[in-house]
Amino acid sequence: MSDVISTEKKLSPAFKARWLEALRSGKYEQGRKMLKGPQGFCCLGVALDVIDSGQWMASGWGNRDDGYELPRYDMSDTSLLSRELGIDGPTCDKLACLNDGITEEERVDEEPARAPLTFAQIADWIEANL
Repeated sequence: MSDVISTEKKLSPAFKARWLEALRSGKYEQGRKMLKGPQGFCCLGVALDVIDSGQWMASGWGNRDDGYELPRYDMSDTSLLSRELGIDGPTCDKLACLNDGITEEERVDEEPARAPLTFAQIADWIEANL
């Protein structure tokens, strides 16, 4: 996939500025594989937190608290995330891959073949491409 991705909808300039500021702020620990988990946030989780930091709910199974949190709506499909952020599904997938250090062909549960981009590097990518 190309590094430049066209989006059907553009991020609003105000939201984009807030998201970039949050990614560069040092406030968020960076995690992998989940929007928000015990290790930290995915870059897309940071975006959702910027939209509404009160939206997270625990995702423990039964009586087990696994430490992961989910938005209060179903995120099993990137189209829902893309509608919330104003970017398309393939772009959301690309950002998740940049965050996790995997290619789009690799499975999410594999260890990354290369180092994930930092939040600051992801912010630079967003600034240049979205």
